[in-house]
Amino acid sequence: TDFVAVSTPVFVVRTPEDFVELNRLRKPDPETGRPDMERLGAWLGEHPEALPAIQHTLGRDLPASYAQIAYNGLHAYRWVNADGEARFVRFGWQPEAGEATISDEEAREGGPDYLQEEIVRRIEGRPVAFRLVVRLAEEGDPIDDPTAAWPDEREAVEVGRLEVTGQEEER
Repeated sequence: TDFVAVSTPVFVVRTPEDFVELNRLRKPDPETGRPDMERLGAWLGEHPEALPAIQHTLGRDLPASYAQIAYNGLHAYRWVNADGEARFVRFGWQPEAGEATISDEEAREGGPDYLQEEIVRRIEGRPVAFRLVVRLAEEGDPIDDPTAAWPDEREAVEVGRLEVTGQEEER
């Protein structure tokens, strides 16, 4: 099983087609070397559901480490218990090392690959671990819209643990 997760609490688009279009619009113009902000702005005007993810990304501090940032699943999944009762859940990976950020200046000092370099050094000394936590949906929670957050007070259950013990070297 593959778990796809992002560091924002919600995803930026609702559909695969919107994701393709947004990435096409973000591509730099060959003449200016920058995206066409007018076209991007028009797209955002037509897709207000994207604003929470974008605002979260632009408004937060930089992560100190890949090992110290929470990751959130994009979708809701229908889980069935031993009694045959079903609930929708959304999963997240919570870092056992806690969450930590650094300033822009510290990130610049670390260089453009500071996150990759830091995680390699970190796992040489000991494994990096994350707790797999699922939040249980309640009546009315959107189960088919990754741009819509569920309330923070939803019941959360720890269901697993992931340990990163080294770099993947067989790709």
